[in-house]
Amino acid sequence: MSTGNKKSKLGPVLIIMALAVIVLGALLYLRSEENHELALEKQSLTMELADMKEDLEAQVGQNDSLNAFIQYEMTRLGG
Repeated sequence: MSTGNKKSKLGPVLIIMALAVIVLGALLYLRSEENHELALEKQSLTMELADMKEDLEAQVGQNDSLNAFIQYEMTRLGG
């Protein structure tokens, strides 16, 4: 009788443990998907930032040449 009693208690415990494993697996999968999406977004933002940096460097270069022209003209007109 004790063997039958142990088996009857063991069944629900195994079912609960199996459900817990399934739930934890699903949560880990969802978390890994979120991490993957964040990694893709980070990559996209990094590329966008690199493009913005290139644009800024180009504008600084244009401003430097304009400043040099203005200084040249001021020197030419003042001297």
